[in-house]
Amino acid sequence: MAEEWTIAEVRLSPATQYEVGPDRTLQEVAADRWDIDLDTPQGRITHFLPVSTVAWRIAEYGLDPADPQHVAQALDMALHEPHIPPPDQPPPQASAVVVWTPQGVVEQPTPAAQPQATATAAGNAEMTLMTAASLDDARQAHLARIEAAKERVRVVSPVPRASTARAGLRRTAPAAPCPLEWMRGHAASCLDVEDVEAKRKLVEQARAAYAAHHAAPSAPSDQPSAVDEVPVLRDG
Repeated sequence: MAEEWTIAEVRLSPATQYEVGPDRTLQEVAADRWDIDLDTPQGRITHFLPVSTVAWRIAEYGLDPADPQHVAQALDMALHEPHIPPPDQPPPQASAVVVWTPQGVVEQPTPAAQPQATATAAGNAEMTLMTAASLDDARQAHLARIEAAKERVRVVSPVPRASTARAGLRRTAPAAPCPLEWMRGHAASCLDVEDVEAKRKLVEQARAAYAAHHAAPSAPSDQPSAVDEVPVLRDG
């Protein structure tokens, strides 16, 4: 049975990250990140997640930035990717995820992978964003890996508390906000269509370069090459 890691609190923090600029060089840019406090069976940990991760997943896997369901799907990918076992080392018993805590970087154990989840992840391990024939194929393979990760750990929101009214008072205490819903809304508000399209082009270029580099060598041909057809001049 999968463990549940409950989102206790989300804070927005300023950060910096490296992105590929117009001249195809790495540039340091200012970017916000979410500091996500998670209550786990092993204690509270913090997951640092750049907000731009959602835009990258949308660009990488052919999602629509204007579709709230696609935004939620991209965020779900980002939250569960740390729990995908390495493709070449599916964990038979248990694994660990490196996380940041107030005390420093620590390894937190995650529950054992279920056989079905391990098999699913292994079956899609070879198909990646670079190797898939299309973005649709890449997306389906990645979603299968995410589902396999959820057999180990599920990142969830706390059970919402309903609004309550105290006896004798007209005021009603507001319902506690859902941190996951807030993240979805914030991610959607940060998406820029031009930025997503620029990321798509970078993904297309990277896939094309990978395909060209790993293309199978051409089969030998019986036809004369251009060099063979060059006439040779002889004296006399």
